[in-house]
Amino acid sequence: MTRQPKWKFIANLGDMNPLEHGGYFIFEDETGVYEPEGELYFPDSGEAYRFILERMEIWGGHLIMFGFSAREDLPHPISSYIEWFDSHLEGVASFGGISTDELAHMFTSFDPTVRAHAYRMLGEYCGFINLDEYPLELSKSEAKKRYGQYVSL
Repeated sequence: MTRQPKWKFIANLGDMNPLEHGGYFIFEDETGVYEPEGELYFPDSGEAYRFILERMEIWGGHLIMFGFSAREDLPHPISSYIEWFDSHLEGVASFGGISTDELAHMFTSFDPTVRAHAYRMLGEYCGFINLDEYPLELSKSEAKKRYGQYVSL
């Protein structure tokens, strides 16, 4: 039976005043079962996008989920597991002002905050709806209740 995640706040990579200018909250699962997640809050629209900060690995010059290259039980050729955004890396990197290699290595980082920066660039370039199809819609009071514990108000 899979354990439910127990989320622990580890960082706000957004503005110092996230309720007014936007926050980017990073969480780790204390049970160690689930990958870290990022939650990006946009106060103007009240939308909050939450997405997995999946660690990647480089296989044949492409990004795939970490650990897949070593698996022998995959039902399809490993090339079918290349990430959907792999073909956008050059554009995302250019948009973020970094090299494609640097961006790819950010996605492979052990540090979830480094991966969080890569996923934010991806969302800004491709649209956050591609990372979370069902964003939360929060009122100002709901956002204060949800995020107030992580920031000085």
